[in-house]
Amino acid sequence: MTQVARWLVALAAVAESLVSIPLLHEARALSASSPMFEQRVGESRGVRHAALYLGVPPQRALVVIDTASDWTAVVASSCTTCGNHTDPGYDTAKSTTSAYDNCTSFRQCFLCDSARAACEVQRTYVDGSGWTGAAVTDLAYIGRFSGESSDDIMRTNGVRLTVAAQLSASGPLVTMAENGIIGFSKASTTFLAALVAQKRIERNAFSLCYSASGGTLVLGGSDPSLYAPSSAATGTVAMLSSTKYLLPLVDVFVGGTSTAATSSVDSAGLSTLVDSGSSHSYLPYAVRTSFLRAFAAATNVAFSDATTYAPDQSGTWPTITLVFAGTAGRVELELPPAKYMYTTASGESKFGLRFAESGVIGANAMVDVNVLFDLDAQQVGFTRANCTLTTETSTTFRLLLWKASPNTA
Repeated sequence: MTQVARWLVALAAVAESLVSIPLLHEARALSASSPMFEQRVGESRGVRHAALYLGVPPQRALVVIDTASDWTAVVASSCTTCGNHTDPGYDTAKSTTSAYDNCTSFRQCFLCDSARAACEVQRTYVDGSGWTGAAVTDLAYIGRFSGESSDDIMRTNGVRLTVAAQLSASGPLVTMAENGIIGFSKASTTFLAALVAQKRIERNAFSLCYSASGGTLVLGGSDPSLYAPSSAATGTVAMLSSTKYLLPLVDVFVGGTSTAATSSVDSAGLSTLVDSGSSHSYLPYAVRTSFLRAFAAATNVAFSDATTYAPDQSGTWPTITLVFAGTAGRVELELPPAKYMYTTASGESKFGLRFAESGVIGANAMVDVNVLFDLDAQQVGFTRANCTLTTETSTTFRLLLWKASPNTA
């Protein structure tokens, strides 16, 4: 059969049934055993966001990618306390595919609105922010920032997802540019869980690859083309929790100086959470004294997250290395000064590294690293990467022909 004939056969097949298009990566992933879906992410105030589209016709909402959250929550058009954001609020009345969840069908309600028999959910966060929202199920799709205006794309590639349409909000959620958050925890309420349950991706996994100005989100696995040439092998760490991305931190190095020998870190490690929704990273209090001593010895500077520094002052400071107990030896995550320092609005530098009861790997520590969250294997993988090389998933007709006839070039 000629190439033209093969294309005509593919065209006829598509014309018969333009439904259930798998969420496919560009041509390089079409031959993979498990399709992936890849999109570019943006950056604002240290965190990363994706373009979430809801309903038919699609309504866009920029949402912060948060691996520590269970829910997707977006500002509702009716909310008067939610602040002003990049996009208009989500209007359920404009969507022909939306439906409010009631307290009988949805069992995770915080309270019930008796007038509508609608389910409401509520969440609060450690930064003092929080929201209350109505549980609404609608078609959801992560797409390009430039807009996904096609109803057909939503109907064929969207998944049914229960989101919280925010009726009230407080704290930083009110002042941030984004319209809400998209949770990527291990919970059954996440967008990833919906993709897996509705068989849009085969592998229960996703990866985040952050650059300084944005980065890449891959659903269904990881994109090896993003890896740095010298980083073919991935260091993996087994998760400590069935509900959170907690990893065993066994040492922190300041330059070449270990802090574990003079702190309470033992071979079992200290729980450290991977939280992409946090712009800063945190070290456990258990290493604080030894860390401060080692940092002062290396820099002649007393570490203080309240102090500002000249922009060029940290250029010669040491790399801070987080060491985890991996599945095949130790796994190291390096934080050079460019990662643990950030520039303020006035142009000065401050520490983006602080202390807390438990450690946190925030978005700043994930820059130039491909982080694979493999929920099937219960592991997190770290690979050095060039996270600017995003190949956005296309829903153009050309890709349908590639799928139907992969040998045509």
